Formats: sequence, C-alpha cells, structure tokens
Amino acid sequence: MFAALPPQGEPIPLRDLGRRLDLRTRTLINSLNLLEQAGAVLSGPDGYRAGQTTADDAVAGAVHAADVGARMDTSRVEMMRGYAETADCRRRFLLGYFGEHRVGACGNCDNCLTGAAPPSAILDADVPFPLNHRVRHEDWGEGEVVRVEPDRVTVLFDEQGYRTLSLDAVQRSQVLRVVGEQ
Repeated sequence: MFAALPPQGEPIPLRDLGRRLDLRTRTLINSLNLLEQAGAVLSGPDGYRAGQTTADDAVAGAVHAADVGARMDTSRVEMMRGYAETADCRRRFLLGYFGEHRVGACGNCDNCLTGAAPPSAILDADVPFPLNHRVRHEDWGEGEVVRVEPDRVTVLFDEQGYRTLSLDAVQRSQVLRVVGEQ
C-alpha cells in the first residue's frame, strides 16, 4: 500500500487509492490510519501521500502503532473490569478514569448506598505518586497516574495502556518514579 502512494506532488484521493489497490474502504482506512500514526503517510483534504520514509520503516512503524493500539484496547477492558469489581464509589472511579479528581463519594451508586465505598478518596499529600502526575516506569516508560488507592496506583502508560500496580511493590523495587524527581 505504501508504495502506491505518491511521495510528492498531488495527493491521491481515498477512492482512487482504493480502486488502485482493490481494497475495501474500511481495510484501506485502517491501514492508512496506522501508517499515519507511524508518520509514514501524510493526509490532507485532497487525499494521501507518502511521507519521507522507506517502505520498511513505514511497515515497522505501522506494526508498532498496531501493537500499541492492541495493548491500549486490552488495558481499557481491564479498567472496565475494575469498574465492575470495585468496592469504591463508582462515580469517583469513572471520573478518575476520565482524568477528574473527586475526593468525596457520590452517595448515590450501589457501593455508596450499601456502605462499601469509603467516604473520601486518598489525598495527594498521602501518596508517593499523586493523581495526574507524570511517572516513569523502568520497563513501560512514561505515563500518568489516573487512580490512587490505599494499596495501589493505576497508571495510563503512553505505550502500554493502563496498569494497576501495588504501591508496596513499586516503592520497594523503585521501578516507578515521578517524572522530574531523581
């Protein structure tokens, strides 16, 4: 597909590219999106053209983008499982998932109504990895803290997706650090 794109000059419209390659529109768009995420394809209102890269690098970049996407999708499913299984306030859990911080429980979800949810969340002063702070893991790279609980922290890593980590384990091993701290 990459070889079918013009490297310079006039971009090729999606419809023409689909005819040239005899591909279904959905397959073509998915492939172009991966190539664009890899920086191998440039898109504009008039169509698509190849970026300044080799076909081998374009394929490698698209494969990497697909792998990252698959890890993110898997981690999102795990987060929804966490939502289903949480004993915490469900509103607080969802707001944390979307990057908002709520200290108090909502008082309206099933966990709040049964008394299972603690009345307030952990405050930033109480934790080594504060909510919404950038952190770096030795193996998984950088990410952002999206949830803090008494015994664990959940981080959305840029290329690994969501990971829930034991606070005790990461503090003992020192594999996780707040970005900017030594």
